[in-house]
Amino acid sequence: MVQTMSRQIQTDLTINKIKELESKSALDLEIRDNRIDELQRGSEELRRQMQAQQKVIQKQEEQLLKCIDVTKQLLIEKSAMEKKQSRQKCMQNRLRLGQFVTQRQGASFVENWVDGYAFNASHPKTWQFCRGCHGTSTMSKRRF
Repeated sequence: MVQTMSRQIQTDLTINKIKELESKSALDLEIRDNRIDELQRGSEELRRQMQAQQKVIQKQEEQLLKCIDVTKQLLIEKSAMEKKQSRQKCMQNRLRLGQFVTQRQGASFVENWVDGYAFNASHPKTWQFCRGCHGTSTMSKRRF
């Protein structure tokens, strides 16, 4: 009985089984090595793609910075042009409507209002209108 028990516990390894296990382990190692190589190739490909994407991102950031600089320059130019136009319009309005002119009187300076060309042109018409109104009102008073 002792012999049968020990026989049941022990395994019988034959040369065929050993060769079969060796070939199976060699096949498993080859599959594992192939899988490792495949994963390394995939990793390298992903690394290359990442570097390419980083280059694209860097180029786009540079282009964005250039666009921002151009936009700033255009806004500065637009602002300067608007200032010039508003100054020119103010000058035209001052000449048209009138302006304060600083004049020296003795030891001090006095600011006097000088009418612009629009008021100078309208004064005779205003006087004529006022005379017409004044003349009409005196006539209507005489009738009553």
